[in-house]
Amino acid sequence: MSIGTILEQHPAPASVGALRLLPHHQVHQHYRNLLSLSPADLVARARQDLLAEIRLPDEQRREVVYRRLSAWLDIDGEDARILARAYDRAATDLPEELQRCRLEAEQDAIFNGLSFTDFQRLARLVPWLHAEQGLAIMAEAVEAGWSTAA
Repeated sequence: MSIGTILEQHPAPASVGALRLLPHHQVHQHYRNLLSLSPADLVARARQDLLAEIRLPDEQRREVVYRRLSAWLDIDGEDARILARAYDRAATDLPEELQRCRLEAEQDAIFNGLSFTDFQRLARLVPWLHAEQGLAIMAEAVEAGWSTAA
């Protein structure tokens, strides 16, 4: 099944694109509100959000993903881990091509928006950043001269 077919079957929730227009505190509150969902509903919502993010043009996608990750950094650590795990579980249900798009979007947001210190904090929350792939990204970033001071 093509990426276009999958995205057509799952229309984007209006709220995801609008997140890039909201003040930071409202984005933060959006993700805190998701914590009130049951675990199954949270994963389902995360899947909808991921599909919606993938549909956005590159610049908008980077901004929305950056705002999501930044909001997680401002939320209590355990709550942020719950969100990150839900998004990770949601991503595992996506076809491989969409999983790759999700990872690329998060990598793009990390490289183009987060400081190295924020990356380190995020790595404690986001499951895929704990894996070999996350370590490779960190090594690549340091090699490229990403500032370790922030």
